Amino acid sequence: MKFFEWVVDGFKAAFDALFAWLSLIFESMKTFLIDLPLLVFDSIIDAVIAAFQAFSSMLDCCLAGSAGLNVAINAIPAASGVVYYIDRAGIVPALACLGAALTFRLFRKIVTLGHW
Repeated sequence: MKFFEWVVDGFKAAFDALFAWLSLIFESMKTFLIDLPLLVFDSIIDAVIAAFQAFSSMLDCCLAGSAGLNVAINAIPAASGVVYYIDRAGIVPALACLGAALTFRLFRKIVTLGHW
């Protein structure tokens, strides 16, 4: 009788361990499925932040270039008459149009994540 009880206790302990292991797997899967939307949302937010950081670095480069161009145009002596012709040629509105086009292009690339 002792041997039979020992075998039954062994099977009972094995099944208890198996069911505890299966319940642990079930709880882990449940926790993963609950956290999955948060992980996806976190990845999306990180991608948006990275896109804005890339855009801001491009914008800093453009702003530094325009400041350099402004300094170069201001360095032209006013008495030479070149400033008058630059003003009459419409370079300032042309550069504004180019800046607007570049801003639109970069914004469209960010919104579409690089796809056109």
